[in-house]
Amino acid sequence: MILRRRLRIALRNARISLGESQKDVAEALDWSPSKLLRIEAGSSNISTVDLRSLLAHYNITSSERVEELVTMARFARRQLFNSYSDVLKTQYFTYLQYETAATVIRSFQPLLIPGPLQTREYAESILKLAHRPFDTEEVIDRRLQARMERQEVLLKDDGPELFFILDEAALSRHIGGKDVMLRQLEHLLIFDGKPEVHIQVLPFGRGEHSGLFGSFIVLEFPAPEDEPIAFLEGHLDDVILREDPEDVALYMEKFWSLEGLASPAGETSTAVLATMDRIRRS
Repeated sequence: MILRRRLRIALRNARISLGESQKDVAEALDWSPSKLLRIEAGSSNISTVDLRSLLAHYNITSSERVEELVTMARFARRQLFNSYSDVLKTQYFTYLQYETAATVIRSFQPLLIPGPLQTREYAESILKLAHRPFDTEEVIDRRLQARMERQEVLLKDDGPELFFILDEAALSRHIGGKDVMLRQLEHLLIFDGKPEVHIQVLPFGRGEHSGLFGSFIVLEFPAPEDEPIAFLEGHLDDVILREDPEDVALYMEKFWSLEGLASPAGETSTAVLATMDRIRRS
């Protein structure tokens, strides 16, 4: 997905440099205006033949540059989680493609344990709670499997560096019942000391904070030309993409602000153990 993003930005910039509108280009190539609109929006792949025609129209004739963009287009069509595209929302599927290309992921969660840190039974409880009336057991099971495979991708040895901030409410709410929640909290303890995973807890005692309005994730990529992206999460794996640099900067600043309010990562195990003790005594 990051390659598709890079390609569409390059094509849009080439058109703008030529001083042409999408309608002008579509008419010149005998395309429908919606075809070019989808390509530049990243909602549609572009074939090698169409790409070469487009590049010729944009006067991009350097064989090296042409082959670079053609290769980019070919690899952009190769996506992880394709086998789950029929059970995942389009926005969430798009998010997963970006996520797998990120080298740094910053996530704030006010109410739930983040997906990459969830146990299978905790994740299953969430997915069953959030399902739509027409979803079958098979659909829910496949979404669960997609979530587990997502964890494998993110938590492998050469995976991205992960920063999580959890409001204390995410630790305290009994998702799936007391036993499921206790096992989930115990699972969090295994990440203590892992250099690539950083978990902080934002205590109730800090009072109101900017994260109360919802969860969000900021992705950072290795190439300098690939600007960070922010995603806002909602019900049923809804995500809203934010690419505008000013918007993304606001969420990055919000994350750093919450990071400053949260307890240090070294104190997370203590907070988790204390919560487990309260649950056992409740």
